[in-house]
Amino acid sequence: MMLCRLLEDLDCTLVQGRSDIEVNAICCDSRSVTPGCVFVCLPGQHTDGRRFAHAAAAAGAAVLPLAMPRNESSTQWRSPWKG
Repeated sequence: MMLCRLLEDLDCTLVQGRSDIEVNAICCDSRSVTPGCVFVCLPGQHTDGRRFAHAAAAAGAAVLPLAMPRNESSTQWRSPWKG
């Protein structure tokens, strides 16, 4: 699926990269990242997924959505692919 299609109905902002890339999976465990997937950086009870963003990008994640602080209303999406 194209990232732009995935983002159409979400309250989010693409803050870096391009939205015209193909993504093939979504995961929230950096150990499960495959090239072309979306790695969702979720805050957890014991750790924050943002701590694993670099490892996910190195493993081939195409997109890294990051949740904004509670006082913000949307999610930021970062794609390592420059546009």
